[in-house]
Amino acid sequence: MKALRKYFNLIVVIAIALAAVGGVVGVAGLTGTVNRAAAAANPAPQAIYQQYALLADTGITATDTGSAKFTGGNYASADCYSIVANLTAPQTVTVAIDHSADASNWVNLYSYTAVSTNGVAFTHTLVYGEYLRASATLAGSTAVTVTVRCVLKS
Repeated sequence: MKALRKYFNLIVVIAIALAAVGGVVGVAGLTGTVNRAAAAANPAPQAIYQQYALLADTGITATDTGSAKFTGGNYASADCYSIVANLTAPQTVTVAIDHSADASNWVNLYSYTAVSTNGVAFTHTLVYGEYLRASATLAGSTAVTVTVRCVLKS
């Protein structure tokens, strides 16, 4: 009886092992195929990235320029978000992103369309130079909040 029980346990273990690898299982007259979902493909490698707040100002009443952020020239592109809050009509805000090789001489990289309502604007752009900064210009006099965040990718 012990030998029969060992034999039966061995058959069960083999059946489970075959089921785990998707093989055909046959135990005590029952035969079937175990269907397994195809394994998901490996995701593409993620690019190296760094997130920067180029501008974060809660009281812009004219023009404000954020400080230079050193990127090291290690990134190829940027996903940038311009976030405007507390804006009241008829005021408008224009946000720009600049780049530089030396943090002294700046060139416009991208200018968002002027906005007259609160919200978020997005752009995907190439990254040049080793430094980035953002600026916001308010056409009006009531303080607004402007934040510019970029995710840099290699």
